[in-house]
Amino acid sequence: MLTSRLRRVADKYTRLTQAKVPFQDLAWSLYLFISRLDTELADSGAEHVLFFSREGKLLKEMFDLYQRSASPSRSSARAHYFEVSRRSTFLLSCGPLEAENFFNLFRQYRKISLGDFIKSLSLEEHFEELVDDLRLPRAALEEVSGDLPTDPRFKALLRSEKFRQAYSDGRTEGGKAFSKYLLDTFSGQIPNRLHVVDIGWKGTIQDNFFAWFDHEFEDAKIAGYYLGLIAAGNANPRNQKKGLLFSYENRSAPGFRIFNENRSLFEVALPADHGAPRQYVMGPDGTCRVLYDCFRERQMIDQIIWPISRAILANFKLIQNLQENARLSLAQIAELAAHFHKRLVFRPTAEEIEWIETVSHFENFGVFQESRFVRDRKMGLAERFKYTWQLVSRRQLGEGGFWPWLAIRQQALPGMSFLYRCYRSQRMSFGK
Repeated sequence: MLTSRLRRVADKYTRLTQAKVPFQDLAWSLYLFISRLDTELADSGAEHVLFFSREGKLLKEMFDLYQRSASPSRSSARAHYFEVSRRSTFLLSCGPLEAENFFNLFRQYRKISLGDFIKSLSLEEHFEELVDDLRLPRAALEEVSGDLPTDPRFKALLRSEKFRQAYSDGRTEGGKAFSKYLLDTFSGQIPNRLHVVDIGWKGTIQDNFFAWFDHEFEDAKIAGYYLGLIAAGNANPRNQKKGLLFSYENRSAPGFRIFNENRSLFEVALPADHGAPRQYVMGPDGTCRVLYDCFRERQMIDQIIWPISRAILANFKLIQNLQENARLSLAQIAELAAHFHKRLVFRPTAEEIEWIETVSHFENFGVFQESRFVRDRKMGLAERFKYTWQLVSRRQLGEGGFWPWLAIRQQALPGMSFLYRCYRSQRMSFGK
C-alpha cells in the first residue's frame, strides 16, 4: 500500500494525464529505470554511454531530459545513440570459420533454414552463388531443418569455398567499417571500458559487441545496463551486465514479478524511426555507412505505436515536474513505479488489451517472420479446460511466454486470470 504522501503524488499525476491513452503509465517504470541508470553511471565515473538501437532512441531522449532537469542529475556521461542489432553484430563477433560454433545463434535458434542462417550473418547477397556451389535448388535455402547444426547441408555449406570466402570478407570488411563507426562516435579515441544501455533480456548484442571488442583491443571491458535480464548470456568480469528494474540473479527481489510480467510491452512501446541495422560498410569517402533491413513496421509504428510512445514521453516529463516539488527518493519512485506497472499488467483497461491486439513484432535474427502477441482464434471449452489443467498441474504460473496474465485470460477457464492476479499479488510486496 502507498503511504498517504505517495498516494497524493499518484493522484495528482493521474489528474494531469491524458484520458484513456493505453499504457501511458509505463512512464513511471521508465522514469525509475533512467533514475537508476543515472546513479549507476555516476558511481562508475562513466564519461560516455551508448544507447543501443532501436529501443535506445527513446531511452536516450528520456536520459537527455533527465540530465537537463532541475532535479540534480548525478551523471555527466555524454549519451550516444548507437545503431546495432543482433544481426549487424553477429558476423563481427565470430572467429575464424574453422574454430567457430555460432553459439550465440544456435543457443536460441536451431530449428531454422539454411537461408535464415546466411541472413543472420548478413550474407544473403551471396545466395545465388552459394546455391550454385552447393548444387541445391534455390527453394532448398528456405526449408526449415529440424536441427540445423547437425544437418548435412549445413556442414556442406561450411565446406563451400564460396561461403568461406564470403564469410572471411564479411568479417574483415565489416570489422573495419564498425571500427570506424566506433572511432567516429568517440571522436577518434575509443576507451577500453564502454558503458552500454539496452532493454534486455539476455544481452546478446552486448555479447556480440564484446567478442569483437575483445579481439580488437587489449583489456577491453563493457558494462551493460538493462531494464531487465532473464539470463546471463556470456557475462563475465570484463563483460558485465546489470538489470535495473529486474534481474534473473534475484527473482525474489521486490518488484521482479511485476516488471517481468510483460517484457514485450517495453519493446513495443520504444520504437525507432528506422529499420533494424543489418551491416556496416565503408563509404567512398572513408566513413562508415549503416545499412538497414526493410522498415516493414513503419506504418504500424506511425499510426498505432507513436501516439502511445509520445504520451509516455509526455508523462515522463510530467513525472519530472512532479519530482521537482516532491523530491522523492529512489525507493519512493520505485514504489510508485511498481504501483502503476502492477495495474498495467494485472488490471489492464479494455483499451489497453485492444491496443496490444493490433501490434506485431518482426524478428530479424535467427528467424525472419512476423509474430503477433495474441491468439488469432477463440478457444473452446474443452481446450480451455485442458490448458487450465496443464497450467495448474505444472505449478509454474507465468514462468515464460508473453504476458502470462493475458494468456491465461484468453486460454484458461473463466476466473483463472483473476486467481492468477491474486496469486501474484500476495507474493509481490514492494518493500523499501
